[in-house]
Amino acid sequence: MTRRWFIAAALLVLSSAGVGSIAAQEPKTIDPQSLIGEWWGDMVGDAYSWKTYLTLKSVQDAGKLAGSVYVVVPTTGTGTAYGNRDNPVTATLDGDRLSFAVMNGPEYTVTVSGKTMTGTYRGIRISGPVSFTKVK
Repeated sequence: MTRRWFIAAALLVLSSAGVGSIAAQEPKTIDPQSLIGEWWGDMVGDAYSWKTYLTLKSVQDAGKLAGSVYVVVPTTGTGTAYGNRDNPVTATLDGDRLSFAVMNGPEYTVTVSGKTMTGTYRGIRISGPVSFTKVK
């Protein structure tokens, strides 16, 4: 009898620990209004590092933000920068995860934590880590 009670108690403790771990992993809820502003970032790849500027201008429907992205891409051989300015984006916020895509460009998925966002980008021939810091 004592052995069965001990096993039942151990299983109860183990199952409770698992529930706590799952709850701790749930994404935080971010107020979309807190993301409005300018975010400066870096996209890093195997042979490049590009500056990326994200401006979130307004909150649309629940979980949607309107804005624009500017990616500065160095041209080959000249040392000057080519910029695809003001690409419109609609970002989707789900918990603490923000995702958006540049038309004919990369898709971004980042996790928001205060005034920083970190995650990844993926395009046709490019992918890697990306990070943003809120500057305004």
